[in-house]
Amino acid sequence: MSFDKLRKRLTSASSITNPKKSKTLDFELDSGDELDFEMEDKLIDRFLVVLQDERAVFKIANTLAKIISPQVADAVVKLQNKVDLLEKELLEKNAQISEIYNKCDELEQYGRREGVRISGIIETQNEDTDQLVIETGKIIDVAITRDDINRSHRVGPPAAYDSVSNPRPIIVRFKGYYTKQAFMKNAKRLKNIRPPKTKTNAGLNTINNDLREETSLKTHETNGTVDNDLSHVPSVMKRNNIFINDDLTKLRSTLAFKARQLLKEKKISQTWCSDGIIFIKTRDGSTKLVRNINEFEAVCEATKIKMRFTKVGDATTDPPTGEDSYLNISTMEL
Repeated sequence: MSFDKLRKRLTSASSITNPKKSKTLDFELDSGDELDFEMEDKLIDRFLVVLQDERAVFKIANTLAKIISPQVADAVVKLQNKVDLLEKELLEKNAQISEIYNKCDELEQYGRREGVRISGIIETQNEDTDQLVIETGKIIDVAITRDDINRSHRVGPPAAYDSVSNPRPIIVRFKGYYTKQAFMKNAKRLKNIRPPKTKTNAGLNTINNDLREETSLKTHETNGTVDNDLSHVPSVMKRNNIFINDDLTKLRSTLAFKARQLLKEKKISQTWCSDGIIFIKTRDGSTKLVRNINEFEAVCEATKIKMRFTKVGDATTDPPTGEDSYLNISTMEL
């Protein structure tokens, strides 16, 4: 029988309404006979009659279920075991990625240990950034010469900054670690040389420091009195607030920024950076050291701060933009 003929026969099955009154289709086969097309027609007709009996259909379904159910259950168990194994392997891989990422970040930060970023100095054409670093050293009473500087330059695309109100920061790498430490230490000791807040510069107090630990430059004190004479200060340093910061990796810069957000919201007591390590003083007076995302997460948990992190392997979120692939801390809920 052709497929089209069988389909027509199945389609017309609904015309049989009372299988009990239907005649029984009997036929006999000798042992040597072969099933021809006419016999196929008879078998199909009889099967269609049986399908009109709900009890028969129910019995057929139960019989099939008894045959199929154990096989399906066994397949489900095997698939679940495979999923559990893959999930375990994924967690192990993510833990390894986290460990490798933290080690890479640690090495990168160690390579920045002689580095400092200076923000707020107006950018001019044909400027000498080494000389600007030396002038900054004079303001904070640290004698810096060109021999102390390995290299200095502006960082960031010029189009993304305003050379006056929001100039690109200067990154400087000193030849010695102790020169950098003296530079940072003296910056903390001195008082601020901040321009007066007027309508023209009130909006200039947020220089490019979002991802940096703020340490402001300060004026000299002579015999306990503040020296307000800024004649010795270059004009490019008088307009904006000047900040000196550790040169941090992208991850640590973001963690430091989030820590300052917690401070502004009064969820922690104090935060600062030193040698690439973020220090967080909690409300109970304890001081926590943060060098990676795991340590920051532990501080948040200890202080009952709600947050959410997106890490590698989380397929529910898009990969972070502009940050390292391991962490999208912009999704952190405070």
